[in-house]
Amino acid sequence: MISDAIRFIFNPKTPFWTGKAMDLLFDGIPINCTSKNFKARTICSTFEAGEIEYIQQVSDDATEFKFSLFGAFNDSTNGVFKVYRGKKEVTDIGRIVEVDGQLDIDVWNSDEENKFKGTDGYWIPPFRNIHDRIWVYERQICATLDLEYTQKTHHRGVPLRTFSQNLDRFSTNKAYCRENGSCPIQGTLDLFNCIGVPLIATLPHFLDTHPSLLANIQSGLQPNRKAHEIYISIDLKSGIPFLVAKRLQINFELAPIPEIEVMANFRSIIFPWIWVEERLKLNGAYVTLIHSTLIS
Repeated sequence: MISDAIRFIFNPKTPFWTGKAMDLLFDGIPINCTSKNFKARTICSTFEAGEIEYIQQVSDDATEFKFSLFGAFNDSTNGVFKVYRGKKEVTDIGRIVEVDGQLDIDVWNSDEENKFKGTDGYWIPPFRNIHDRIWVYERQICATLDLEYTQKTHHRGVPLRTFSQNLDRFSTNKAYCRENGSCPIQGTLDLFNCIGVPLIATLPHFLDTHPSLLANIQSGLQPNRKAHEIYISIDLKSGIPFLVAKRLQINFELAPIPEIEVMANFRSIIFPWIWVEERLKLNGAYVTLIHSTLIS
C-alpha cells in the first residue's frame, strides 16, 4: 500500500531529493495530495489529521502539504527548566530538577538514563577538580553528555581546564538500544527512541566513530579533533565556562526497502546529512570582570 501511495504522491525516480537546504530544514518540500487514488488518500489523511509533526498543511482543502525537519519547531522554546539556585548547597547550582514539570523522561530502557543529570551547560557548579565529570543535559537528543577532563588551556591569560566528550558511552550502554535489539555502534547515538525518526547522532565528520562509517563515504569527510569535538573550558574555582563548543552531526539511517522500487537495491548505510555547532567565547570585558572579582 505504502509503495503505491508513494508512487501516486511523489512519483520518485531516485531515492534522493535535490533542492534547497532551507526547504528541507524549515520552508518545506511540497507534497501533492490531489490524487484520488484510495491508497494515496489514506496516507494523505494522516497528514491532514496532524499525526506527523514534520508535515504541515498548506491548503484549506487538504491537497497541499509541506514536509520539513525543523519547520514545526521554528520560533519554539527549549522548554521550562526548573533548577537549583545553590542557596543551600553551592555545588548544586544550575542542577536540573524538572523540565516542563516532569521529573524525568520516558525514552530509554533504563530509569537511570531517563533521569535529568547535571545542568544545561551554561551553569557549572563551582569548586571543581579535574577528577569531577561535567554532566550536561541536551533536550534535543533526550540524553545527558558526560564530559571528562582532557587538558589545560588558557583564554586571555586565564588558566582553564577543558572537559570533552565523545559518544562512546551511548554505544556501550544497552539502555540506548531499540526495542528490536538494535544497538548503536561505536561513537553513535540512535535518536529513534527520542524522536521516532531513524536518525543517528555522531560527532561531525564521524570523529571517534567506528572506522566503517567513514569508509562507507567516498569523500568530503575529514575528522579533526580541534574542529569537531565537544568541549567546555572552565575556571575550576568559579565553574564559569569561558570556552564552549557543542557540535553534533545528524545522519540518516538508510536501508534497502524491497517494497519500494527506488529503495529496493539501496545498501545499508549511515548517511551524513548536516552538522551543527553552538559556540561560546567570553569577550575581553567579561574575562576582565570575572578575573578581577571571582578568580584573582
